[in-house]
Amino acid sequence: MYRRFAVGTCTAASSRQVDLKLYSADATQGGKPVMVLDGTAYSIEDRRLLEGYVYESFLRAVLAQVRSHYLFHAGVVARNGRAVVLAADSAHGKTTLVLDLVRRGFAFLSDDVAALSRADGRVYPFPRSLRVRKATLALVGMPELARVGRVWLDKLLLDFDALGIGQVSAPVPLGAIIVVEARQRLVRPTCDRWEICFVLDRASAALIADVERLEGMHGLNLAVHEGRPVLRVWVRQSGQMLEALEGLLARHQVTVLDTIKRPYVEPRFDQPALLRPISQSEAARELLRRFLGGQHSALLHEELAGSASRMLLDVAAAIAGVACYRLSVGPLDEMAAHVCSIAETWSPEVADAAA
Repeated sequence: MYRRFAVGTCTAASSRQVDLKLYSADATQGGKPVMVLDGTAYSIEDRRLLEGYVYESFLRAVLAQVRSHYLFHAGVVARNGRAVVLAADSAHGKTTLVLDLVRRGFAFLSDDVAALSRADGRVYPFPRSLRVRKATLALVGMPELARVGRVWLDKLLLDFDALGIGQVSAPVPLGAIIVVEARQRLVRPTCDRWEICFVLDRASAALIADVERLEGMHGLNLAVHEGRPVLRVWVRQSGQMLEALEGLLARHQVTVLDTIKRPYVEPRFDQPALLRPISQSEAARELLRRFLGGQHSALLHEELAGSASRMLLDVAAAIAGVACYRLSVGPLDEMAAHVCSIAETWSPEVADAAA
């Protein structure tokens, strides 16, 4: 999952540590493996998911300690020495668009995490393995790679080098931010209903009853996919409800394998892809909605005194002067053409100067 991350020689011991212990079996959990992360225990129902779950849990805990960079859930590519950040919710074709742009000559930084430095304003590569669906590989003309990837939560894990279609970019200045979303959101960018999807290791009738009693709930559905419970809930205020739901799941000692939060607007890829400019303040709000680190972020609490308003102003200052857009999902060729048209305005001379 993280082959590209290398450990170098540290000049000083870090005061920021994440304490993780993994027990092969625990008597109180019926012989199931148990992970203890910073003092909180999590049991693993399905041993086949153990390795990936530990990696993901540890990474989230580490990201919450990062103060040097803003980390956003977004894809990133680069051309002519500038980065294009593609912020999108789940199922909006972010990874597909990233791979298609790389095939068109863009350099790759990440399909999932945009790392914006607070020190120099550059976007840094985040070298995690790609999470790719088989349908995505078929769409970008690489169906044969479906045979070489390992599977984690219904997605293939592929190292970028295995694709053989481009190179990983060095850190580059930010050139554009594109918020990719369903056409309805582009035309009417307010949304009062959100879907939060939890992939769980187990579920119970008592858990579902408690979820139904939460104030602010507007519906739920529990299904089984690939042998795992998938709980979907629809709410009004996604941020507050997400925290309440996570607390409830923890009280029931249910392990959350994955969480997906998105507006309750289904994207349609058969309509024309529309592009329109937006302000830097609007783009800053969209990026912060995808901020990685959550309520326990050291950056938020130790650098910005716990103030979300200060964080918004800080991000807005970091992207000042950057071209920002909303792009509705549509045919892949049209979406990629819009991104290419933006990058073509950046001259190679500017790229040489930035380097």
